[in-house]
Amino acid sequence: NRQATKLDDLFKECKKIYRMNPKILEGLDIISLEGAFANSGISSLSTDFMKKCPNVQNVSNMFRGCSFIKSIPEDFFKYNQEINNFDLCFSFCSSLTTIPPDLFRYNTNATGFFSCFQNCSSLLNVPEYLFRYNLKSSDFRYVFAGCSNLTINKNIFCDEDTEMETRFSSGDIYIDWDPSLSTLA
Repeated sequence: NRQATKLDDLFKECKKIYRMNPKILEGLDIISLEGAFANSGISSLSTDFMKKCPNVQNVSNMFRGCSFIKSIPEDFFKYNQEINNFDLCFSFCSSLTTIPPDLFRYNTNATGFFSCFQNCSSLLNVPEYLFRYNLKSSDFRYVFAGCSNLTINKNIFCDEDTEMETRFSSGDIYIDWDPSLSTLA
């Protein structure tokens, strides 16, 4: 069906899917990839795949439980400026060790990151300013819950000295840190 706009759960639990093939997106205007690769065998992420989805809005659960993903390309979501939902996107990616600093830089329409990296047990640190450009986002609950080896940089949202009061003065942001996190740098 060349009219498809949602590829929700398309390859969910397909353990023999190892990579993302951009050719399957030819001629489609995708707006949702919710759960598209959840619990699959995906081990490497393709920026070329995401370039074919410039209008995608929902990537919730997209890679949930993909235990072979070790890293995310810096420009993975660069061409997807319409994404508004990152909920549970990389949750339970147990081999993920790093997050690139500018992963969400171009996703200024994002409104939520609920449990985005929950239970990424191999994740070691969070870069400075990871969410700096996501000013519309208000839901960061459990974003790093269960990341037992994690050190979180205190400036993941903004420069503490110059931007903190302006960014959080309204009091309508939801952050719930997991007490199991190892340290706050």
